[in-house]
Amino acid sequence: MSFLFKNLRLLDPNWKEARGGYEVLVEGDTIKEVSAKPIKASKATVYVYRYKQFVGSALSPSVWCDGTELARMENGRYFTGHPRSGKAYLQFERQTVGH
Repeated sequence: MSFLFKNLRLLDPNWKEARGGYEVLVEGDTIKEVSAKPIKASKATVYVYRYKQFVGSALSPSVWCDGTELARMENGRYFTGHPRSGKAYLQFERQTVGH
């Protein structure tokens, strides 16, 4: 599994203070790349979690990515998605009852 962290502040032992604007690519348990320039990752993993609570529990809002419905979020559940590389537009419906 890969994670791309953006806009991080890093502290190097040779610097007097932390510097911002870095990106870090982590694959599994290994840091693969650290850069002040944008890193191109081959794929991404997105986690969407819906907190479990009584209010609104009958609703099953949809999760959309670039106009395609990916999941219906039931109360207290999560969804894992793998969008294509590059920018993706995520959208969440607020009031969808049932399936």
